[in-house]
Amino acid sequence: MPGVITLHDDHFVARGGKRKVFHHPLLPDRLIKVMRSDRVARPKPSKDTFLRRFARPLWREYRRFGPYQEWYREHEEYISIINRIGRIPDFVAGYHGFVETNRGPGLVVEKITDPDGRVAPTLRNVLHWQGQGEPLATLVEEFFDEVVEAEAILKDMR
Repeated sequence: MPGVITLHDDHFVARGGKRKVFHHPLLPDRLIKVMRSDRVARPKPSKDTFLRRFARPLWREYRRFGPYQEWYREHEEYISIINRIGRIPDFVAGYHGFVETNRGPGLVVEKITDPDGRVAPTLRNVLHWQGQGEPLATLVEEFFDEVVEAEAILKDMR
């Protein structure tokens, strides 16, 4: 694989609060998540005495990982689940490490697709298109049963 992967606008899949998601140009079964450039700027430490005294541990953790703190937490939870149940559950997208891209560091993850091979829609979109019916409610209930069994911590339910 090349040293730097070039991501073009036509590789774009989605945008979240902190990241943009792109199709991996070399591996069709993977996605690359990169930080949005407007989220990479690091805040200046506050001179406020209260923050310096009571929020110092939080600030140190943020300073250590910066805007990539969320990636650190995802990696930590991924390993934690493997440690608890001895495998990667079906509801967890495969985690394939980091790559350098023309848009900054990228996190490579498994691409979850629908039956037609397109990136799987969000639950919100499925509800919008199909409505809430018994089959969907059963699938969502099964999903949450698996999450509880794995004792997984979820942040983004989309």
